[in-house]
Amino acid sequence: MATSLIPSVPFSQEEDNYTRMQMIIQKVCRKILIKYLEKKVGYIAPGDSIDQFLANQKVKITKGNEGRRYTPRFFPLDSNGHPIPANPQNWDIQMLSFILKGFCKPSPADSADIDFMREKRNYLSHLGNPEVADNIFTTFESDLHGIIKRLCGYLQDTQLEEEIKADLKAVHNRLSENLVDAYKALHRENHIEHDVRTLRKGQVTSVKVGCVEFSIQFHTLPTCLSYIDDVEEGKLDTIFEPLQAVFRQEFNNDKIELSFIMTCDQLQECITKICNGLRLQNASSDTFAKESHTRKNEHIRDKKSPDETKRSETKPTDYERYQKQSGDPFPPPVLTERTSPTREMY
Repeated sequence: MATSLIPSVPFSQEEDNYTRMQMIIQKVCRKILIKYLEKKVGYIAPGDSIDQFLANQKVKITKGNEGRRYTPRFFPLDSNGHPIPANPQNWDIQMLSFILKGFCKPSPADSADIDFMREKRNYLSHLGNPEVADNIFTTFESDLHGIIKRLCGYLQDTQLEEEIKADLKAVHNRLSENLVDAYKALHRENHIEHDVRTLRKGQVTSVKVGCVEFSIQFHTLPTCLSYIDDVEEGKLDTIFEPLQAVFRQEFNNDKIELSFIMTCDQLQECITKICNGLRLQNASSDTFAKESHTRKNEHIRDKKSPDETKRSETKPTDYERYQKQSGDPFPPPVLTERTSPTREMY
């Protein structure tokens, strides 16, 4: 087993493997691809910076969906809309692979090595749980050893080789529980839509890279109001604590804080949409009530009530029978027991 000599820690071996594989991808593979990009740009366009190289390829880069998706990072702008230098140190494996394979003309062997790194990165990103089996991790390390050797042979960078050795040594040291939790949190960031839906049963409708801004659609008013209360009280900040720990470690800055907030404009927009939704709902209810009342009146006119039907089916009176038989509209009075007392009163 690849990590059999490492002391046990309070998380599973599969989670341990996942964390180490992510560290290799993020630290070693990215570092190699960035150096590979620098050397290729210097060979293809001597004297040009990476920004100049990208600018010369901008039309082709932004032609497809993938390039347009990364445009803000390939061609960043400041707050005034002015171009600023791109920072390949912040690019992920996908971005590096896109530029290298699309515009740097790597050899077939190098292209296959780049594909290997990109595919392993995608494999980790698409895992349902942050767990990697021992055999997969062992095969990955074995294959990667040959890739590192080939690419470092091409780059001929002694300092890079020393950094890679140090990184690999750190990967095989004992991992702290906080570090594993941090990488598990990064994995959850790849599934942020699912996490937010689980929190408040909302549906993420869009995600933007900025401060990491995302929109949530709620299907009931109580869940929306509950979400607003949780944001105001800071209850949702805890889901970013593991990610905050990673940022503090990576940038060596304990002052970095991640907060889950809703701006005044966002709150106002949310309240406006709630009010509009309630207004439409009330209007629809009033319309339905009017239509129902109209249909009821039409139903009454078209169909007699049960009482009316029952009255029409009762037996005729003596008066009605006499009228029908004699044709006399004024039949003789019918004397009853009260006739005599009535006469005595005169």
